[in-house]
Amino acid sequence: MAAKLVTTEPRHFAYIDAVRGLAFLAVLSNHVAKVDGRFPGWWIWNNGYYGVQFFFLASAITLCYSMESRKTKDKKPVVSFFIRRLFRIGPMYWLAIILYWGLPFECLRSDWLRPFSGETGPAPLDFGLNALFLHGWVPSAFNSVVPGGWSIGVEMTFYLIFPLLFYYLNSLNRAALAAAAGVLFATVYFRTLGPFLQANFYSDANSPWFFTQFCFPAQLTVFFIGMFAYHLLRSDNVKILTRNKTSSICLLIASLFFLALLFNGGGSGFVPIGILVVIGLTGVILALAGQTMPWLINPWLSYLGKISYSCYLVHFAALSLVFHYFKIDHSLLAQGDNNLSPLHNFIVYVKVMMAALVLTIVISTLTLHLIENPGIALGRRLINRLNKSP
Repeated sequence: MAAKLVTTEPRHFAYIDAVRGLAFLAVLSNHVAKVDGRFPGWWIWNNGYYGVQFFFLASAITLCYSMESRKTKDKKPVVSFFIRRLFRIGPMYWLAIILYWGLPFECLRSDWLRPFSGETGPAPLDFGLNALFLHGWVPSAFNSVVPGGWSIGVEMTFYLIFPLLFYYLNSLNRAALAAAAGVLFATVYFRTLGPFLQANFYSDANSPWFFTQFCFPAQLTVFFIGMFAYHLLRSDNVKILTRNKTSSICLLIASLFFLALLFNGGGSGFVPIGILVVIGLTGVILALAGQTMPWLINPWLSYLGKISYSCYLVHFAALSLVFHYFKIDHSLLAQGDNNLSPLHNFIVYVKVMMAALVLTIVISTLTLHLIENPGIALGRRLINRLNKSP
């Protein structure tokens, strides 16, 4: 009998890919929904920017599963973790820096980066900070080099402290306490600390509100809630709940209804609405975890989730090309309204959404095979050498 192949790769979950696919569609819908005015349901799609927090939740859950699986297999699990993260995130992000500033397409910069970089563009230091993934702490570099790059800076900061968090938040009770403390901190931050920092320390930045709303301290609670969700998913009682089709569908419907209420102007008045949205998104993940809904956890959505990192970085370029092809003035997007009919606006939304989605998938499939996968493979080779070293 042939020897059984032993692998250090963690178990792969299709529902996590589906979550990532949904998260990207949400982000894309947010950028498209502002294109040509409002239509029925516009307020739902316009809240798609919470797709980034959906990504953060999925990331925290996945990293916990990965670390748990590999902590006894890697010779130096923490070092191996950092190597994996660097070679998973780095190559595509460095390519994005070249894409948005090295190519002679001013539309890519004027459409997405000028509000954050100013007319003169980022300083050399801002490029260096982005290349080193330190831009998440500097307002001028936060989102001025790569569109959406702020989220990569936040994610990489989370990676730095994740091994320590994983070590201490090693039970459901500890993770629950961390999540509760995070909600309290977020409430204080968004109600008092954030506005204070914006007015007194970041007032000279190109977009001080954006930085204070989306910097790592403002997003830390999302990761705490994600780690709490990981421990919930390991609970036998929660497994029984999520593997029952009726209960998982009911949880999904309740979570979506809760999100709809929030998007339509609901909220507690105390806990920031963004944190409540994250709790609703966590309910969606729990509902999908039992994989009882194949109509939602399908191969198409899972594939979109697998290429979602590339999709996130390149969809800004794809949208710029689509905007210019359809002669849409991106400078008017923030107005979010016009005098045309809701039907016309919806048709434009669908047209731009589908064109941008197809173009993004094509480009991202190429970058997955040419950039992402070789980077991941190189990281694995370095870790294998580390594991074999005396």
